[in-house]
Amino acid sequence: MLKLNDFNYHLPKNLIAQFPARPRLSSRLLVLNRKQKTLEHKHFYNLPDYINFGDTVALNDTKVFPARLLGRIAKNNKRVELLLLKETETSVFECLAKPAKYIQEKDRIFFGNGKLEVKVLAKNKFIKVKILCKNRDDLKKKIQEIGQVPLPPYIKRQPIGEDKEDYQTVYARREGAVAAPTAGLHFTHQLLKKLKSKNVNITYLTLHTGYGTFAPVRNDDFKKHEIHEESFVISRECSGVINRTKKNKKRVFVVGTTTCRALESAAFRGEIRNINGRTNLFIYPPYNFEIVDALITNFHLPKTTLLMLTSAFCQEGASGPRSGLDFLMRAYKEAIERKYRFYSYGDAMLII
Repeated sequence: MLKLNDFNYHLPKNLIAQFPARPRLSSRLLVLNRKQKTLEHKHFYNLPDYINFGDTVALNDTKVFPARLLGRIAKNNKRVELLLLKETETSVFECLAKPAKYIQEKDRIFFGNGKLEVKVLAKNKFIKVKILCKNRDDLKKKIQEIGQVPLPPYIKRQPIGEDKEDYQTVYARREGAVAAPTAGLHFTHQLLKKLKSKNVNITYLTLHTGYGTFAPVRNDDFKKHEIHEESFVISRECSGVINRTKKNKKRVFVVGTTTCRALESAAFRGEIRNINGRTNLFIYPPYNFEIVDALITNFHLPKTTLLMLTSAFCQEGASGPRSGLDFLMRAYKEAIERKYRFYSYGDAMLII
């Protein structure tokens, strides 16, 4: 039986990417063949070589908003940082706070030298705050003006101007995510155009990446971990493209674990439903993937739900849940030896 520590590995800190590859397509691409258990070392611009006529590439078009707010508590002038997770009602947000110990109910916190004020409504698992503003347009304007790009904590630097573009996919359209669907950061408009020229279908869904993406798994029996719900939308157009692809016995290439979770959440008897809903689907080995035929993803942190999903996808047939994890760990070991760049701004994997 797999335990949490089975999903652990050691990564030298110097391999955690602090900046993205430039240009995006120059990222390295480690190709894992599940059937043959082989590894190939390529670059992201080689991706079209693996995608054929009639295949579909599914992308998450969520857009990251500047959810990181740096300010001071009015009563004691203590510095505090809020990460806006989701808007639960008009101008009311669930947040993560750092350091949370300084914050109490009814506190007022000021950001941007007093341009933005919030009132703390509650302090439980999350901090609940109300942003004081005139109207919705004023709210959006102030967040855009004062908020910072919510870079992950393993990027040990302050956000810079380029992050506003770098930490966003080129096809991002629908704002609402607090973390980028990082597998998509490697794509360019030119690459998408090249895929279309091969008569590859490109389709989009939306899953707003939230707290569930980076919440730590603490229970050694990882199956008891509960994933925070995330909202997603699969349009009739998207479901139609994917269902035709499956019917024609072509492959669905899924970009990112967020896209994977959305599609598998909407799957029913091998088809996709168009749906506007929420999911807390936790994918770990063994798992029967109904829709996803190939997965494009970045390298993930140890002991995370993302690593568990990826190891589940590496399993081939009835070979047993540890076989997929062992193959994935072999790939990670080789990536470390060859000094691949890891995590959000790092290199990518293609699992076929």
